[in-house]
Amino acid sequence: RLSKLCLSSCRLFHLSVDRFAFYVRDYANREELVGMGEKVLGLLKDELSAQPVGGNVGIVEIQGGGYRNPDEILRNAFIAIDQASKRGRFGYCFFDRSMEEAVSREDQIERELRQALEDPEQSQVFLVFQPKVDLRDDRIVGFEALARLKSEVLGSVSPMEFVEVAEKKMLIVPLSNLILRMAGRFARTLEVHGLAGGKVAVNISGLQLLRDDFTDTVLQLVGESGAPASRIELEITESVFFNDYELVNGRLRRLRENGIDIMLDDFGVGYSSLSRVQDLCIDAVKIDKSFVDRILC
Repeated sequence: RLSKLCLSSCRLFHLSVDRFAFYVRDYANREELVGMGEKVLGLLKDELSAQPVGGNVGIVEIQGGGYRNPDEILRNAFIAIDQASKRGRFGYCFFDRSMEEAVSREDQIERELRQALEDPEQSQVFLVFQPKVDLRDDRIVGFEALARLKSEVLGSVSPMEFVEVAEKKMLIVPLSNLILRMAGRFARTLEVHGLAGGKVAVNISGLQLLRDDFTDTVLQLVGESGAPASRIELEITESVFFNDYELVNGRLRRLRENGIDIMLDDFGVGYSSLSRVQDLCIDAVKIDKSFVDRILC
């Protein structure tokens, strides 16, 4: 069916199980390539719209691109496909050099995250601790552990950026475990110096919580840090309960039974329900910033 879209100036190649390439010669302008891409997408929609998969088209204009070999062309086509897939199940995207720079940046962040996981002592990943203050008496009652990445090549990298890369590259679970381990050491320091209160909160990803070994891993990491479990708080978002309410609630119940507090983060921006909250195995609710910012208005 794809081959039927080929004209005399077009050839079709089957690159792998789910990858095809059209080589188009002597086209008039970009609009002609867009028309070709839309025909391909129309065919893919006919075939796949009823399936839980999609199809995307990446377009690379070879002339004037300074390409040295077909591998470089195909790599950039795959980059464009990846960009198109971020916009939806079916779409097309033209390649440009800014995409290549973004992929190069992503690759560098991935390398640094892997290095951090291989050698935590020399890691560029570190924590800063945001104090939580009781406004009634201006007393610090705890801290929130916030991960940061200081890249030798890229400088300071936003948490939103490197966490997204970690999720994409399947590194979020070991990275979250590293962060929990470091937070536990800080909590141990608070304990050694006899600082009252001083709970340390750590964000937990949904992927981490849904793993079968989640509860055992958390208890093990906290135990290895030497910090009392009562010094640790885990922050989760309500979206984690959508996957399997009973399973997630059961795991949180076990953590609470072992002394770890559970915080429900960003409350108010999802499918929030005050009646549902009382059934959750949590100790506190953190109202989303979008509400707190306007509290005095």
